[in-house]
Order: sequence, then C-alpha cells, then structure tokens
Amino acid sequence: MDGSLIALVGFIALFACLVIRMPVGISMMLVGTIGIYAIRERAAIPKLAGEIFNEASNYPLTIIPLFVLMGNLAGVSGMSSGSLFGGP
Repeated sequence: MDGSLIALVGFIALFACLVIRMPVGISMMLVGTIGIYAIRERAAIPKLAGEIFNEASNYPLTIIPLFVLMGNLAGVSGMSSGSLFGGP
C-alpha cells in the first residue's frame, strides 16, 4: 500500500471513530497503531508500548492527578472544612 493511501484511510477511520463517539485519545491510539502496523508490522507493538511508558512516566502528568486526589481526600475527611482550627 502507498503511504498516502494509508494516511487517507487513517484519517477516514479516525473521523469514523469520532463520529461513533469514541474518546479522542483512544481513537488516535487505535488508528495510529493500525497505521504503523500497515507500514511496518514488527514495529507496531513496541512503538505502542514505548509511547504508553513515556506518557506514564512523565512527571508533571503523574503529579496533577495525585494532587487532585489529595484535595478530594482532604475534602471528604473534613480536613479542609476549617473546624480543626476553631472555625464554624
């Protein structure tokens, strides 16, 4: 298959996934992995695994959800209500 034909089929598949209301990240990951598989079969799974590891080990992207979790735990436990310091 020609590279431009693979790209055209990939764009159509991406828009089809978005039309059926698949999340953007998952549809891009799926179409990209299938596109890499169409170009070079043996490189698709290692490339997918490497990208997932790189995103999961990105320090700022792991700290933000943990900070939000800490705020939720403080709110549920009552630590942020002000009653510990003599407030209302």
